[in-house]
Amino acid sequence: MSKREKLIALRVEKELTQKKAAEGIGISRSFLTEIENGTRNPSFKTIQKFVNFYGEKVKDIFFNTKVA
Repeated sequence: MSKREKLIALRVEKELTQKKAAEGIGISRSFLTEIENGTRNPSFKTIQKFVNFYGEKVKDIFFNTKVA
């Protein structure tokens, strides 16, 4: 699962709109959209906000650790 797919799946799993997820993470909806679309990369500080909000490990959200 790609980073994009993982981010969207986490949000959908929690039944959140982009607006509600962005508010919970502490970023703008447009920035969340860009991150989910893969057009922007979050800073380490923003990555930490995702980790805290979703309760997942950094590697599980942002890095594909499965061997194909």
